[in-house]
Amino acid sequence: MGMLSSGFLTIVSALILYPIGKGVWVNRIQARMMAIIAPLLAGIDVDIVSGKEYLKFTGPCVYVSNHQANLDMLVLAETLAERVVICAKSEIKFWPIIGQVLFAGQNIFIDRKNRKNAIDAMNSVGKRMKEKNLALWMYPEGTRTHQIDNSLGQFKKGAFHLAKQLNCPIVPIVASTYYPVYNEKRMIFEQGTVQVKVLPPIQPEGTVDELMEKTRKAMGDALKTIKTIPKDQELVNSITAQYEKKNQ
Repeated sequence: MGMLSSGFLTIVSALILYPIGKGVWVNRIQARMMAIIAPLLAGIDVDIVSGKEYLKFTGPCVYVSNHQANLDMLVLAETLAERVVICAKSEIKFWPIIGQVLFAGQNIFIDRKNRKNAIDAMNSVGKRMKEKNLALWMYPEGTRTHQIDNSLGQFKKGAFHLAKQLNCPIVPIVASTYYPVYNEKRMIFEQGTVQVKVLPPIQPEGTVDELMEKTRKAMGDALKTIKTIPKDQELVNSITAQYEKKNQ
């Protein structure tokens, strides 16, 4: 019921704000409602343990976060700053309700299968960020990793090319490894708290590759300092043991 109410209110806000050119605020409204409602329904809280001050919008920048699973939506909801648009894969545009809300929020859809179109889209994004004074949220790993060992996938260069193009900072956001509280492949979904660190902005110095590696190292180091805390550790241990026994 709560999620339906959230979705309904977001649609109403989209219908009001999009026609008057304020669609970007739809993202903030949806994020605030999800940050309140989703943890109550999912039983999983998000705790920003450091760096909240870096979420205050001061001008165009590129937020980058590790991309683990569907639970990323809770982290996004808790940390999404003002005037931020989201970079999403083009298929999501056609999802019922979610696609329409993202479109109304003036978010960016990238066809990752078509490299030329993706490059053209990112160039267009940079121009829009300058003109509209926006920030962009991206997942540089490109796809969900479902990792269970505090690791990061390989980064794609799009976010870092954009930061260099606009001469704007990268702001890394790191969520703790969801396992053992949450893991889609192992069918684990238990109550707990995800820890998040927002790291200091990284200025677009050096080459694209250097900027990418500097960001990835900072995020990897931070990932090892935070953890997801189960509400019932004994229950999680039991579920994990059953899974490992079944897959021996």
